[in-house]
Amino acid sequence: MMGLVLVLDTRLPSLPVWFDIIPGNLLDVSTVMGIVEDVESSLCISVGSLTLDAGYASKKIIRAFSDCGDKFLILRMPARKRWN
Repeated sequence: MMGLVLVLDTRLPSLPVWFDIIPGNLLDVSTVMGIVEDVESSLCISVGSLTLDAGYASKKIIRAFSDCGDKFLILRMPARKRWN
């Protein structure tokens, strides 16, 4: 199983500016932060948001994206029961 990582330009109609293929069974926080750093150093683009599956939820990512007021993080939590 493989995973597709897309970095989209939100100013345009979500055009991809970067992509990468990662192992689908590898839930490694350093992989995500490594891609963020690669995009920033190669393209001089600051990644402003992440949308991730629950397996990538970690203190490191939450801290990295909560320390700055201009960044946001969406974590998909499918096992979470809905609040009514």
